[in-house]
Amino acid sequence: MTGTVTGTNTVGHAIVRTNTAELSLAVPRPLPTGSNLLLQTSGNPILPFRTDVQQNTLVLAERWETLNDAIRTGPSAAAPNSISQTIPQPGAQFTNSLLFFIAALRAGDLRSWLGQDAMRHIDRESLLGRITEEFGLMQRIANEPAGQDWRLFLIPIFSDEQLHQMRLFVRDGSGGERDDSDPQETRFVIEVTFTNLGQFQFDGLARPKALDLIIRTEHKISSYLQHAITDVFTDTTSALGLSGGISFKMERFYEFQPLRDSGLAIDSGVIA
Repeated sequence: MTGTVTGTNTVGHAIVRTNTAELSLAVPRPLPTGSNLLLQTSGNPILPFRTDVQQNTLVLAERWETLNDAIRTGPSAAAPNSISQTIPQPGAQFTNSLLFFIAALRAGDLRSWLGQDAMRHIDRESLLGRITEEFGLMQRIANEPAGQDWRLFLIPIFSDEQLHQMRLFVRDGSGGERDDSDPQETRFVIEVTFTNLGQFQFDGLARPKALDLIIRTEHKISSYLQHAITDVFTDTTSALGLSGGISFKMERFYEFQPLRDSGLAIDSGVIA
């Protein structure tokens, strides 16, 4: 079959659209957008184990689909008992709700995070088994270091009445590009895709009294936005008594890819 390259996903695979499906194609180097490809089956597919399929689906997805199903069938987002009310979302309470979710995830306590009303609704919609199993897999991914000691937190974010997924990678000690050996250092990387601005990668190095941050984007962002982000960073670090700096890099294909280095996503040839 024939296909056209429409872009690149977060792990560097070419996204190829055909007449019947959208494929993710692992290639040794980026393919230009708009390239036409002729694809031919070379043998029967070799499928990974079911747990790896579930892991790949959760890690590579743009959102947690089972949770999204629960949101769509539940009360409206404005209702006080809405499932979306428990999900981190932009605003004054974002940090608190984010930390609450991470604590619940590490403890494997789905009920304390969602609450009794949400759990009853999920049970009525026959989603409880799926969401409990996926939450358990997300807990294992977050608590067990993978390749290069990365731990990955898959965090649901509710914004503009839609569910999104943020990836938070954490590793004790810097390693990688920032070659320091201080055991008190923590390397963290946040990957998120914005509707209008595209993919962002926040690459941070935290030390007891300092924080450095690199922001990578796939498209150039305006000077106004860079200054606004820098002001927020400077005000926040100053209020916390931290030193450090912030810089911006535009990279069409991110050279630093913690998801690839962690080995949490299966590097198969084609994912349909």
